[in-house]
Formats: sequence, C-alpha cells, structure tokens
Amino acid sequence: MVNSVTKLRAVVVAGGVAGVVASAAPANAIGPVHHQTQRAVVVGNVTALVIRGEVGNITVVPGPVPRITAREQYNLEAPRLAHSLDDGVLRVSAPCPRPTGIIELGLNDCAVDLLITVHRAVTVDASNSVGDIRARGLRGAETLRTDVGDIVIDDVRAPHLRAVSDTGDISMSVAAGTYAVDVHSDVGD
Repeated sequence: MVNSVTKLRAVVVAGGVAGVVASAAPANAIGPVHHQTQRAVVVGNVTALVIRGEVGNITVVPGPVPRITAREQYNLEAPRLAHSLDDGVLRVSAPCPRPTGIIELGLNDCAVDLLITVHRAVTVDASNSVGDIRARGLRGAETLRTDVGDIVIDDVRAPHLRAVSDTGDISMSVAAGTYAVDVHSDVGD
C-alpha cells in the first residue's frame, strides 16, 4: 500500500508575502486521504514496456496476460492512470495532479504504486522520481532508474541490465550466465 508522504507547506498572506512557514505536518492535514485501485488488461502484443512514475513503487513481474494495477492515494485530486500500446510498446504513467497549478505547494498527498504484469521477454524501461523499483523473473533487457529509492532485480536473466539510483540501494539476484551489467548509486549500496 502507498505510504503517506510528508510534504513542505508554504503560507502566503494576501497583499504581499508576510512570511513563509514550513512544517513537517503530514499532507493529509489538508483533508482525508483517499485510496483507490485502478486495473487494466492490455489487449495486444507487448514487446517493450516504458513506465514513468512520480511518487510510489513500481513492480514488474511476468505473467500470461499484460495487466496494470495502480494503487493510489491522494487527498485533493486523484491521479490519472494512463496507458497506451503502439507498435508493441506499452507506455504507462499515473501522474499526480497539481491542483495549485504549475507551482507545487505539496497540497495533494498523492502517490501511486504500480504493479505491471508482462511476458517474460519484454524489454523494460522504468523510471521513477521517488519510490522503489522491483523487477522479478524477466528475460528482456532492463533499464531501471529512480532518483530516490531502492532497485531490486530478482531472478532476471536479461542480456543487458542497467540500474541507476541517485539515492538508494541496488540489489541483484541473477542465474549463472553472462550478462552486460551497468549499476550505479550515488548514495547507497
């Protein structure tokens, strides 16, 4: 389940900026946190998967039918699960709306955990701003990147593996074999 994220609050007084107040209060101080789950079955031949996450965890596992499950939390405006299949490339995102407009004041306590099931041989390109990325049991080339979060690669037999986390641990469990592996973490193991 999605965890509540603590956000920074800014207060602006009408008629000018009288002061800025920062607090570590949970974002749900604005209102109750809502939870919902969206599901989609993908019809068509998927050969590549491109995921663009913002806040939340991403998990990719093998299965007979391509499926997307998005577990969402928000307090002001619900995220919008988007997916498209074009020439075998499945693109998935679930951006969090910014009800305050282009300036993010942290008012929408929004996060989305994505669980995506695809055929084992699918090539995966997943990136996330905040949250872990997990890939299990896949055989296609994998490129996984998160700004803040761990990357876990388990029982993957891909010809090429690339994992980058600016802040987070990276762990791999692969069967004996020859792989091209590129792993980098600025802060983490």
